Amino acid sequence: MNKNFTIFLFSFALISCSNPLEREYNAINLDRDIIAIEKIENMNQEDKNILKEWLRNSNLKHDLTGKTYHQILEDAKKFAEMDEQFLQDKINNDDENEEDKVNKALNISINDYNHKPANINDYQFNSYHIFKYTIHNNSDKEIKAIKFGFHIYNALGDEIGDGYMKSFTDKRIKPYGTYKGTMSFNAENDINDLKLVNSNFDDLIFNFTVNKIVYTDGTELM
Repeated sequence: MNKNFTIFLFSFALISCSNPLEREYNAINLDRDIIAIEKIENMNQEDKNILKEWLRNSNLKHDLTGKTYHQILEDAKKFAEMDEQFLQDKINNDDENEEDKVNKALNISINDYNHKPANINDYQFNSYHIFKYTIHNNSDKEIKAIKFGFHIYNALGDEIGDGYMKSFTDKRIKPYGTYKGTMSFNAENDINDLKLVNSNFDDLIFNFTVNKIVYTDGTELM
């Protein structure tokens, strides 16, 4: 064998052995190897912790035979990323489920809209948007309070009204019952207000968001 090549292989072996991450996993030497890995200066502490945790808790569930500690670390990091994504997906799904629950607990509709202009002669100094609405309780529990809001869109799908919030606290809605009421909001007389005033009511689209429902038994949805 070429002498220079032999020296290269010997040098490579020394370098590999000097780096604890290039050692193959060996259960007998595990404690010694973990101590050596902890002493690696150019390895961040997060990776050290991930590897140690994986070795101590997962070596009975995964075949580590023939793998270097570097390969095991990469496996552990991939698993951690997948686990974090799974947790985030679960959180997102739970949030969506809660949102679905609160929105499915009610049916809200706007049945009519009128604009009441200011009338100084009648001491009416502000103009108002007046909406007639209906709330249907889809649950088997009586409702005592609701907070909801809505956005308004025209026939083109352009938003022409937002920030409308209603707190329903003065009545009760029986299980599977219906309540009809009227709500009014100050008109700002801006461009969107003019679009709303001049729109055909049948063409308006109302998008509702239910923020909170309080039942008479003390339970809540939000």
